[in-house]
Amino acid sequence: MQLRQLKLALATLVILLPGQAILPAYAEDFKTISASAEQGDFHSQYKLGIIYEEAQGVPQDYAKAAKWFRSAAEQGHVAAQYRIANLYHKGRGVPQSFKEAEKWYQLAADKGHPKALSELEYLFNKGLIGPQSDDKVAMWTLHKAKQGYASAQYRLALLYHDGKGVPKDYSEAEKWYRRAASNGHSGAQLELGYMYANGQGVQQDYQEAEKWYLKAAKQGNADAQLELGHIYADGRGVSRDYEKAKEWYVLAASQGNMGAHRSLDQISNLGEDLKQHYADIAKDYRKAAEKHLAGFHYSLGRTFTNGIGTPQNHPKAAEKFRLAAEQGHANAQFNLGRIYEIGLGVDQDYSEALKWYIRAAEQGVADAQFNLAVMYANGTGISQDLVEAVAWYHFAAKQGHPDAQYNLGFLYATGQGVEQDEATAARWVRLAANQGHAEAQYRIGRAYEDGVGVEQNHTEAANWYYLAATQNHAKAQFTLGRVYAIGLGVPQDEVEAAKWVLHAAERGYLEAQYRIGLAFYKGSGVKQNIERAYIWFYIAAENGSKPALKAQKEAADRLNANEIEHAERKAKKLMKQLKSNTQSDPTKAPIRFKFLHVVPT
Repeated sequence: MQLRQLKLALATLVILLPGQAILPAYAEDFKTISASAEQGDFHSQYKLGIIYEEAQGVPQDYAKAAKWFRSAAEQGHVAAQYRIANLYHKGRGVPQSFKEAEKWYQLAADKGHPKALSELEYLFNKGLIGPQSDDKVAMWTLHKAKQGYASAQYRLALLYHDGKGVPKDYSEAEKWYRRAASNGHSGAQLELGYMYANGQGVQQDYQEAEKWYLKAAKQGNADAQLELGHIYADGRGVSRDYEKAKEWYVLAASQGNMGAHRSLDQISNLGEDLKQHYADIAKDYRKAAEKHLAGFHYSLGRTFTNGIGTPQNHPKAAEKFRLAAEQGHANAQFNLGRIYEIGLGVDQDYSEALKWYIRAAEQGVADAQFNLAVMYANGTGISQDLVEAVAWYHFAAKQGHPDAQYNLGFLYATGQGVEQDEATAARWVRLAANQGHAEAQYRIGRAYEDGVGVEQNHTEAANWYYLAATQNHAKAQFTLGRVYAIGLGVPQDEVEAAKWVLHAAERGYLEAQYRIGLAFYKGSGVKQNIERAYIWFYIAAENGSKPALKAQKEAADRLNANEIEHAERKAKKLMKQLKSNTQSDPTKAPIRFKFLHVVPT
């Protein structure tokens, strides 16, 4: 059944994108649409608004467009509500009114229009729709939090914790702290530790508190290091251990935390029988200083790598990373592994890369765990071992590493190195998507559209396609065009369909280049333009599309020789621009010290 629906959707796309029976620029069809609109048909009213706004065979007239959009919008047409809001926002055909724009955007957003909420947020952030009240701050923070931004999840948790803009609710606070903490936000990890230590919204659990404090402390959070010191000094949920308490206090104190200094003094003033255990506090400060020296070498390595404030010098960077790595600096170990892997400032040596990745991975560096998994998956410098790859992907994914989550989902989906499990695959891919991973957003959209590993939900699918499309994911842009063309999970909107197909074409997506040519040829969602159709047919044909080659010949029959010559010049120029859009110069890109294992599509 799902396959039949998908085939039907694809067949409908073929019908809709060329523009047959949609937004015609021909007089007879215009007359029919106008008559239907006058009789109150909101679909026709919306189409008539599009015709006037986009000058589809008639002179452009924003006032008439606004009139028909409003008529359709008042009857609940979601796409029309969004478009009349746009006109009020920009003052086209109606007096500019941010209040009216807000009203219509909100109505469209309430019905799930994916762009309406973003426009509302834009107006709010610009201060165009009233003061930034706590409830509005909460609304936009919730919007961002649901998209998977860890910082927004943390801020939303704070709002629930303090009751600002939302009812005070420790359970909701704990939920959002946990999401942010799972995404690696050290502040959220600290707050989650506080909640478990104090029993706020959760059952008091010092061991759980210790777990979250430890995650934050390992990221260098001095307040979390202080709290861990308190837990061990007081024996809360753990055996009292002044030695461990002192270790954490020293780390916090070395970052200037005054509470840690006071706690160290208190430990030092314990009875004479304990003083001998803490006579070496000065020595521990020296050890902390040595750790900072390792950090200093690591920072120098980054400076030489990126050429910030000093000429770029990769051999010097490798030397500094090695000094820090040999002192146990985890991130330096990771970076040293990376430069050995790619041969940056050193001779390429996969064995050395593996050695340093393993050391960093064992210290919990998620990027190292990920890269180690990739080397096992690809058999780089070591025998291919997908089971071992899955294990390391798991370690990184559980720390919130989005690339690891996506790759792990792929392995579960295909049953490589692990038993095939579509539901588990979808869960990991969604976690990556929640963090803004564009390919994961597209893939989870496909899962929702096809009902693979998740319950079929076309609205969810469209939302995920939109998020990926706004990150210039070409296939998501083309797919979003398809769902707008057929109204699958979104209000049917031929103009939006053509817009997203054009974006995909500009990103080099071959099928989109052919389809946007058809749209211009027939006037579907865009103003009919045979020359522009020829340009896109030419580009698609040059890139290997046989249907485009045939369509190019048909378009040529409707152009004279001068027009064809002009169109081909523009096509060749555009092809060069598209090539530069889709390719980057690796020598000018900043070194990120991580890479993504490219998996089959």
